Amino acid sequence: MFIERIVVPTRSELREATRLRVLDSARRLFEARGFNATTVRAIAADAGVSAGTVMTVGDKRTLLVKVFDEAIGAVHASRAFRAPDGESATRDAAAVEPVESATPDGSAAGPVPPESLAAQVTDLLEPFISLFAAHPDLSRAYAAALISGAHASEVFGGLRTLLIAEIASVLSRAAGGDAGSRVDADALAASIHLLYIGAVFEWATGTELDAGALASRIREALPPLMPALQKDRS
Repeated sequence: MFIERIVVPTRSELREATRLRVLDSARRLFEARGFNATTVRAIAADAGVSAGTVMTVGDKRTLLVKVFDEAIGAVHASRAFRAPDGESATRDAAAVEPVESATPDGSAAGPVPPESLAAQVTDLLEPFISLFAAHPDLSRAYAAALISGAHASEVFGGLRTLLIAEIASVLSRAAGGDAGSRVDADALAASIHLLYIGAVFEWATGTELDAGALASRIREALPPLMPALQKDRS
């Protein structure tokens, strides 16, 4: 005779399940009703918990930041892979066709055109641009929450590190991947990330809130930075 074993979830497992349920309800209601029209009580009712339980996960702005951070993290996770050197990179970063920095016989081919590099980096950022453009009112609220400084975001933590590594991967490949260009690529990627974040915040305060406008803004702002990657390579 076999005895059926009943597995009882631990408290931490129950808390995590509740957290995920609250965030899922918040995301669904934010997308359906907008940020201002969504209340903590509505999120609680949708998740089947009390308003107090929702507040243990976070207030409304905190929930919005967490929802956006998880969506941004999902983009990274969908294209994540482990590079041969052990560094975190992405399928998209590897898949972007690099501009050749050398001829087939190995001789130098001259500087990579800044516009070409700008296009590659913008293509890498496109999924995030589309995410923000799909929900402009939520993007405004998200940007406002981050600017307030009262709501911690992974966009300035682990997600920042991931995106900078992805950008540096594209730049390093385009520059030929030597040690000197890698140092330049890492520093330049950090600068490009700052430009990207600033462009998103500026875009979120405007009236032309479509993906094309934001992508164009970033693409046009990038070329002046690109020559930094090419110094001492001529």
